[in-house]
Amino acid sequence: MAEADPGVARQRAEIDFSIFNPYDPDFVRDPYPTWNRLMDDYPVAWHRDMQAWMVTTHKYCFEALGSPKFSTSYHDYKHAPPPRPESEWNEFDRAMEYSFTVVKPGEHMRLRKLTQPAFSRAVMDQIEDKIRDLIVQCFNDIGTPDEFNVATDIAQRIPIPSIARMIGVPKEADDLFEHGLGFNLLRATNPLYPHEERMEYVRGTLPGFRYLAEMVAEIRADPSKGNGFMKTLVTTVDETGDCLTDWEILAMMSALVAAGADTVVDLHTVIIEALLSHPEQRQYLRENPQAMEMAILEMLRWGGQGKLGSTPRFPIEDTELGGQLLGKGETIVILNSTAWNDPRKWPDPRRLDFRRSQSGNIIFGAGPHFCIGLNLVKAQGKIMLEEFEKRFPDAELVGEPEYDMSHFNARRMSKLMVRTNLR
Repeated sequence: MAEADPGVARQRAEIDFSIFNPYDPDFVRDPYPTWNRLMDDYPVAWHRDMQAWMVTTHKYCFEALGSPKFSTSYHDYKHAPPPRPESEWNEFDRAMEYSFTVVKPGEHMRLRKLTQPAFSRAVMDQIEDKIRDLIVQCFNDIGTPDEFNVATDIAQRIPIPSIARMIGVPKEADDLFEHGLGFNLLRATNPLYPHEERMEYVRGTLPGFRYLAEMVAEIRADPSKGNGFMKTLVTTVDETGDCLTDWEILAMMSALVAAGADTVVDLHTVIIEALLSHPEQRQYLRENPQAMEMAILEMLRWGGQGKLGSTPRFPIEDTELGGQLLGKGETIVILNSTAWNDPRKWPDPRRLDFRRSQSGNIIFGAGPHFCIGLNLVKAQGKIMLEEFEKRFPDAELVGEPEYDMSHFNARRMSKLMVRTNLR
């Protein structure tokens, strides 16, 4: 079915689990038939079982990501509980008040301006050295086995420690962030969870938030105690004398921890699977190492698909998208994964091609909420791949990947076996 003319309202399109069930094991193993049907027949549709709008094609996902009509603030969800008085706020509440996803557009631009220096190439180069040492040690620990599991030996070991080194958190606090702040933060802000369950996740974030709050206060008192990234966040002052508050810095760091605990975990299994299953592209990258960053984007487009999508959106007023009327405050799920495989945008989308133009790629979002940590993700992937190729130049995949069926959003590989062929 052709995409609807956004200027022409039509009968409400509805689907249910019989058409799209992101928790069905068959879907997790092979999502492409379902995604193709959604894009062809339901570019924008109300999911009766999930009580949320599903946006599927690249055209409408891109439009929704960049539109000011769609808020990322949970406060704009029509079923959000009334806000508690400030006197009852805990650390989670305060950090969320200053989150990029909550503040108004003008404030959002101010935060991006003040945080941008911490993500500069100069600061990222300093961080790369710390990440490189961590990744080298990870491969030293793997050693020279006949086979190993990329999911457990690389993907689960690199992301959170990398974020921790970036922030300046010591190794002994890694678990506090991976299984505490990161795990719980992702679920505490997800409207698809029942209220009481979300409150339990909120409580799980508090030890991590308190640790970060103490760390920020200590660096504020003596900036020399912070590394390049943290010191830059604390000491950046713009031409008007404006600077980030402690809670704004805390909100930024918690967002990075959340990304490291979830999204970036899948980076490593995805790019290893993509590279080893496409020997001609692997050879191209060896001959053209300058294409590494574009290759990482293409590998993520090809294989980095989740069950659902990015941060939910909420219309701030009744809004039309794809010929459908989306009610104020309803949940909007932007299915990036379908958009990354939309043949209207990506000809022959299941073909991995490192020469493919990445113009319009929405892997890291679009518009005002474009991922500010993109350079860190690319650096992490680049260093890991370089070390992998140096250690295991003749590696090949063994069998089919296995997936964690219980994960709430990611099509996370729990097993991706590699034969090293070192002997």
